[in-house]
Amino acid sequence: LPADPTNRVADDERAAELGRELFFDPRLSGEGDLSCASCHDPERAFSDGLALARGRGTTTRSSPPLEYAALQRWLFW
Repeated sequence: LPADPTNRVADDERAAELGRELFFDPRLSGEGDLSCASCHDPERAFSDGLALARGRGTTTRSSPPLEYAALQRWLFW
């Protein structure tokens, strides 16, 4: 990805580690049992490979891949 001049911590490994910890921490969910990685699997381009996502229940759309999310201009519009 190109450098982002608006992100002053983009090259700070401590910020990246904090992001990893938060992404995989299920305690941040309402019931404390699902992390972001539950539906956004790093091995599947940060998606789940399913037609309809399953979190608390089956949703009406897929888990969007997050691999190139920083390059997307519009999300969920």
